[in-house]
Amino acid sequence: MAQKPSLVGSIVERKQPSSSSTPKPFSSAKTGFPTVQHRSKSDFSRNREEVRKFGAARAKDVPSVLPSSTPFSPPPPRTSESSDWRNQISKDNEERVAQMTEEEREEERRQIIERFGANVGNILKRARLARAKASQKVSEINVREATSNTVQEPIPISSEDRPVERARSPPPSALATPSVSRPSSRADRKLRFAELEPNDVHVYESAPPSPKKRKALALPPPDPSDEKGVVSLGQWKGKMVPDQAGQVDLDPTPVPVVNEPEEPEEGSAEYIRRHFFPHAPKDDPNLAWMDVDSSSAPDSTPSSLRFDLHGNSISPSMSASLPTHLGLHHHAEGSHAGYTLDDIFLLSRSTVPAQRATMLSVLARITKRLQEVRKGRVDGMQELVGKEDELRKRILAAGVEALPSRGNVGTHAIEVVWECVVGWDLDLMDLEGVELESPSDSTIDTLPLEFFLPQVATILAQGGIPPESASQLLSILYRLAQQNATVATSIISTPKLLAAVLQTFLLTPIPHQDSSSASLPDPLALRLFHTLALSSRSNAQEIEKLADSLLRFVVFSSFDSPYPPALAITLLVSTLRLYKVLASYGLYCHIAGTAVEQLAHIEQFVISEACTSSALTIAWANLIEAWTICATDPHQSTPPHGILWTQVVGWGWNVGISELQDRLEALETDWPMWTASWNAQAAWLEGSKINAIKGGEAERSELMESVKAGFEAGKESTVVNGALCGLQKDLEAYTDGDIGAMRTMANHVSVLTSAIRLWLGCVPPHLEGVPSSPPFALPFAGLSEVTRRLLSHPLWSLVTPSNIYAHRYCREMSQFLSYYLLLSKRLPETSQSLWLAQSFSILLRLGPGDEDYAQSGIVDLTKLLTRQWAESQKIKVSPLVWDRGGLEILQPFLLNLIRPQTDLYIGPLTMTPQSIKSATSQRLPAPSAMKKLGLPLHRDWTTSPLDHLLRSADSAVFKALPMSWDSSEVEVARASLFLTKIVQESLLNFSMTSFFITREEAEFGCMKIFMLEHGQVQTDSTEEVFRDGVVEHLMEDILRPYASGSPDAHIVSSTSQEDLEKVATRFLGASVPFFQFYTDFVSLYDAISFSHPLFARLLIPPTSMRYALDYRKHLWCDFNHVVRTIRISPSQVLSADIREYFYPIEEDPQVIASYLSSLLKDNVHEFMRLVALHHIASNIWHDLREKTSGDDVETRASTLLKTVVGQSKLGVIRDIVRYRQSPSGPILLPPDCFEDLDNIKAVRLDSQLEDLTLQATTYALAHGILYLPPAEHQPTIPSAAIHAPISLFPSPFPRHLFEQGRHIQRIYNVLYARIAMDEEFLDRVMGAEEGVGKVDDFIGKLWIGWKKLRDAGLAQPLHLGLFRSDYLLHAPPNEPLSIKQVEFNTISVSFGCLSQKVSELHRYISANTDYCRSSPYLKRENLPDNDTIAGLASGLAVAHKAYNVTGSRILFVVQPGERNVFDQRPLQYELLEKYNIRVIRQTFDELATSASVDPSTSVLRVGCSEDVHPSKWIEISTVYYRSGYMPHEYPTPTHYTTRCYLEQSRAIKCPTIALQLAGGKKVQEVLTQPGVLERFLANEEKYGKDVFSAVQIEELRRSFMGMWGLDVSEDMLMPDVAAVQAGQEEFGVRKARAEALSLVLKPQREGGGNNVYKESIPAFLDTLLPQDRQAWIAMELIKSPENTGNYLIRAGGMDLQSQAPVKADVISELGIFGWALFGESTRVQEQEVGWLVRTKGRDSNEGGVATGFSVLDSLVLVD
Repeated sequence: MAQKPSLVGSIVERKQPSSSSTPKPFSSAKTGFPTVQHRSKSDFSRNREEVRKFGAARAKDVPSVLPSSTPFSPPPPRTSESSDWRNQISKDNEERVAQMTEEEREEERRQIIERFGANVGNILKRARLARAKASQKVSEINVREATSNTVQEPIPISSEDRPVERARSPPPSALATPSVSRPSSRADRKLRFAELEPNDVHVYESAPPSPKKRKALALPPPDPSDEKGVVSLGQWKGKMVPDQAGQVDLDPTPVPVVNEPEEPEEGSAEYIRRHFFPHAPKDDPNLAWMDVDSSSAPDSTPSSLRFDLHGNSISPSMSASLPTHLGLHHHAEGSHAGYTLDDIFLLSRSTVPAQRATMLSVLARITKRLQEVRKGRVDGMQELVGKEDELRKRILAAGVEALPSRGNVGTHAIEVVWECVVGWDLDLMDLEGVELESPSDSTIDTLPLEFFLPQVATILAQGGIPPESASQLLSILYRLAQQNATVATSIISTPKLLAAVLQTFLLTPIPHQDSSSASLPDPLALRLFHTLALSSRSNAQEIEKLADSLLRFVVFSSFDSPYPPALAITLLVSTLRLYKVLASYGLYCHIAGTAVEQLAHIEQFVISEACTSSALTIAWANLIEAWTICATDPHQSTPPHGILWTQVVGWGWNVGISELQDRLEALETDWPMWTASWNAQAAWLEGSKINAIKGGEAERSELMESVKAGFEAGKESTVVNGALCGLQKDLEAYTDGDIGAMRTMANHVSVLTSAIRLWLGCVPPHLEGVPSSPPFALPFAGLSEVTRRLLSHPLWSLVTPSNIYAHRYCREMSQFLSYYLLLSKRLPETSQSLWLAQSFSILLRLGPGDEDYAQSGIVDLTKLLTRQWAESQKIKVSPLVWDRGGLEILQPFLLNLIRPQTDLYIGPLTMTPQSIKSATSQRLPAPSAMKKLGLPLHRDWTTSPLDHLLRSADSAVFKALPMSWDSSEVEVARASLFLTKIVQESLLNFSMTSFFITREEAEFGCMKIFMLEHGQVQTDSTEEVFRDGVVEHLMEDILRPYASGSPDAHIVSSTSQEDLEKVATRFLGASVPFFQFYTDFVSLYDAISFSHPLFARLLIPPTSMRYALDYRKHLWCDFNHVVRTIRISPSQVLSADIREYFYPIEEDPQVIASYLSSLLKDNVHEFMRLVALHHIASNIWHDLREKTSGDDVETRASTLLKTVVGQSKLGVIRDIVRYRQSPSGPILLPPDCFEDLDNIKAVRLDSQLEDLTLQATTYALAHGILYLPPAEHQPTIPSAAIHAPISLFPSPFPRHLFEQGRHIQRIYNVLYARIAMDEEFLDRVMGAEEGVGKVDDFIGKLWIGWKKLRDAGLAQPLHLGLFRSDYLLHAPPNEPLSIKQVEFNTISVSFGCLSQKVSELHRYISANTDYCRSSPYLKRENLPDNDTIAGLASGLAVAHKAYNVTGSRILFVVQPGERNVFDQRPLQYELLEKYNIRVIRQTFDELATSASVDPSTSVLRVGCSEDVHPSKWIEISTVYYRSGYMPHEYPTPTHYTTRCYLEQSRAIKCPTIALQLAGGKKVQEVLTQPGVLERFLANEEKYGKDVFSAVQIEELRRSFMGMWGLDVSEDMLMPDVAAVQAGQEEFGVRKARAEALSLVLKPQREGGGNNVYKESIPAFLDTLLPQDRQAWIAMELIKSPENTGNYLIRAGGMDLQSQAPVKADVISELGIFGWALFGESTRVQEQEVGWLVRTKGRDSNEGGVATGFSVLDSLVLVD
């Protein structure tokens, strides 16, 4: 029947008109790139000819094209010719369609859609509408001539009759012209044309010859809805220059030529204009194509990567700097040198062959570079990282598309395909025995084999391609054959392809001896046939048809071959290997008899010393082995009896093998030959057992006799032990991913396998158990050890779907394990229990291809595990297990598990008579396809029969069961569980935990037992399988090791933890989630369980915190009534660590609500109650949860706590309050988790402390309780601050003592005022002539300055004192608590402002947090007010008022780099805001130059800027010293001078020098002497009525501690002159030594850090000069109360640890502030104005805040 013509015929290019000129040959430019030629004359030549022809009168401007009424409309049809042929075709098609049947029309529709895509109808429809629209819009083109000749001449475009196109739109590209050689491989890609606007044009330049103006092919933008079918070819970056009036004038008036003498640079735009367009103006827009904006920055997009003609990348910066006239830009878009990928892909489809060939060559080189990028060697191609596979696919498509082309194009296309297919990973070319298909590399899968393979067949059949290209095609075919069986079958089934390969690469003319140019056979073709034969039996049968042709390589011997010796050997080896593969299917065995003479000749050569090729030796021995196995059972070969055992015996191959071994050495290079020879001998012995007399007894004896000595101490022993040691070293040194090491291990393992196989071949066939003596010696202990190590080696973890190498090389190792198991059974030291454990572990290491070993092992195991065996092993099991067939009833299920696909039989590495008949393939499928196979087994393989029970209706096993099989569900469940228990116990006995069934697998296996009742209608619960006593008992035994309280838990915990969802997927499949199974499981429990305890235990595992929330919601929320029926203890929970149920803490509100509801209702028990309790408590207590802050966390915690307290029973409340747990370490179980209440309280207090600390520090920062941070030099303008050290709680202080301190402060104010006015007293006590000043230089200089000033007459009699009297609580034994004065400060009393703010801070925390109700004393009424800022400011204001000069200011004398400014500034702000008094701050250094005292008025003025005061001077009313109290503040005499200079002024000083001296420690000591207080406080003669009563004076005296000067005598008053004269220490010193532990020594200093305490005193006294003793006083230590705790917060810092509150036993020092203005009379104006508290740790002696010894605090008053 003649084939009907296709509805859509072939598209051919119309013939060119006869006038077309023949293209000239391409010439090569200097760049190596072919010069582009066009069939027509160039614009340049036409322009120059017209200038010569018409002279200057010729128009010099570009002709104008007048647009039609619609701008940018398509050009009019050229003639009616096009519509005529189109109408004719349409008519013919319509007639043809009318004659078709409906079936034929449907078939044509299907073919069209398959070829052109589903949208082809829309495309044709749009094309027809566009043609109809174009026919209605005919544009008129008016061309005006400038000359007198009125004949209208068309503008020449080409030799073809082309339409005149508008000037602003580029002409169509040559890419639009179809080529007869180009395959229609882009039918689904659409190029669409539409009316254009400047903003919606995608432009693709053609490749005109430079310097012709490059025009562009303009296409409309793609429809977003058609993205899949549209492929972008590039982007036009040209310009569309609009004219001024809608048209371009074709005939302008001539433009005079301007002389331009300077010659521009060659190749530049100006150079081209002058030489080719001499009459065109400089700014001619039609020459804009030559302009290159050199200043534009290189494009940085990924598409900007450019390449040269060698495929090397050019960086954007370099491509912009290269000259663009040297050839790297003429055929591509853009102003930069080189080609983008879009350019290259576009030009690789050029109709110019040379151009196309060049671009294909570039693509091949880019592919090679991409291989390096994939390996991490980027080298300038960073833009392509991660895009390698995508580009490889595009490049491969370009190469395949160009493959049919002839010449260079086709050659380079082959090169491109080779690089993409073969060169991408050359290492894979040497990998045999496994398909290479991988999900991570899908490029080869995109190859259109239905197009590619016939093209290859055609190319090879036609010939004419270079030998290198032919070899590349062969390599491509070989790599494709490796991909998968489908591709291999496609190669086989492609007509004439194999014949072409055979003819081209193998059946080459036999060369003459003197011929050197003849083509030689290519061994790769034989490897191709070998690989194709490995892929499948059907493919091997096709290869068999070609096998006779290959005998030419067998006939020629190595020494008389017409081929070079090396080639001859390689061809022979490849042929023998091919025959061996055919023999593995039982094919082509007859050739052994047909070519017996030639094969005998090969044998003689192989066993001779002349043979140096190990490959030939191995190939020959392997072929002998294969044919021997085929002869073992000739019925299995195809055709049967192709080779007979008698023939094998007659040929004496076994003798040849023995002779071969005689010439082998024990060198490692010979080990593969030993392996092949031992395998051949083993095959001979195995065949003899079946075919020889007495089971091959004579053959065995003969062989054992020949090898026994060698295996004991000969070469054989050396080889075996060498391989064993090598394998041991390999296992020790192996690192993940080392393919070379894996290959070496496979070679070593093969040696050992062949030796074991030979040993087993020597065992009599009917002998069961251990032979009386071993056939020959083997290192049995070493083999056992290496097997143990190999079994548990990490390399097995590499056998994944993405690791091809691991699948390939682990196959040798699994074969070794199989043979070792057979050997172990024959060893006397192997007990039956050990062999069972070995069997169960090795079963899990077998992979695809080992199915025969696995099935044989299963059969042996089920036969061994009988009632007698159980009794011998003392295993207690119900007789019911054995009464109905024992474990043999499981055989059908287990055998199906191993080989579920009966149509796929992967031949084992060692052929068997069964495999040669049944094998469908001799290589492993791709790793990604192996999941469909049965091997490797999972550790729960013993429960697989349950899968068939659950799906009995669809089970292939049940459909194929024999009629004699009649076991019930219960019996199968018993047997399956019993087998699971045996495997479990066997492995557990030998600690082989890596093969142990995992907890999740055991759980799911038992779940399947219960799910047997799902969907069943039971009238009696006794029919339920899980209620069978044997089944229930076996499930308990299986799950027992996985319970958290099991004694074996520590052993099984080493097994890898799996996921129930992952385990279940093997049964459920990917489409059914485990959650659906679980919901059915819970419902089944609710319906039929009657609280079955084991059923209940299996409900729990999915509710652990490592599973999704939905499981917990389902059980706890949806089936909360079920939870109350679950009563299991924590030790019964199936978990390696029950922590998985406790952490992370539950945060879902719905589940938390269910937990709480269960607790409140008290209907949750044991472990389930503990889980609920834990999550509720953890959401309440911060120490139990990971997330400790956040509004949602705190809100939830508060709500839960209120609910528990308000609604729970007392027991629940008690447990939640007392519950404790650690996020790490073992989980605490009851009662331990409810103990250690004290630590719980402490830990949970930390949360409150953290919150209180946060509130305290943020309040401090916000309210100015600050320091400037430490710095070597403080900035002029501060930019940062830290909070001051503070206490977290106010410190307790007796209320009456606080009031006492405030009361006596007013007495102290008067006392020190009067002391300051008593010059005689100060001279005696502090003076430099008879007082402290004579031994204390600092005090002496101040006194001397003061003495001079008073002698000259002081200008200001008034003194201002801002005082602070410091006290400690004194608690001596058996005495009431009292306050004792530490010191009295008269200068620079600090922290008055900050102390007020700290008291406000504590009141804030109390109001905001109620201090967490930590103490009943922490109430507002117990937190006294503190108005120190206002009080101190009032004292300054009083002094300022007393000065009484308007406009004057107060001077603060401060330290340079003062950090404590925030304690000073509030006074300044208070003075301004309340009293409108301004302050100026200066240091002594500044005042040395800025201060001025008027000689006549003694007015103190300080210099300032004009902005402060127009006169640049400010009069000072009061000098307030916040410095000047330490010697280091007077580093030079100038500083003392400045102090005295200020002192002589009329300004009021705070303090005066006299008042500063009055604050000395010596004064404090003198005041304790009898009568001194009365001198100042009770002298009515001097002070009149302003005296104090004896009670008041005594009250003041009670605040004193005992003090004395170190220089005093025994009367404690006068200096000890006698002791000094006698050269002894004064009495005061001796007393200080004696009472040192209860004393403190004080110098005449302020500021803290100067005192000497207790045990340090004696050593200090040893260093104190006698003359300096007068400056020191000894003071009895105040004994502060103990056990007063507080939390102290250090000053702010970056260290988070430093901000943590420190709990300490503390001592608090109370300071009472006061001020006094005095001097004009005996009256003292004074006031008590506030207080401060400084707290320090009891271990700290000093108490200064600024010096870092203490923190700022406030008081909580207690009664």
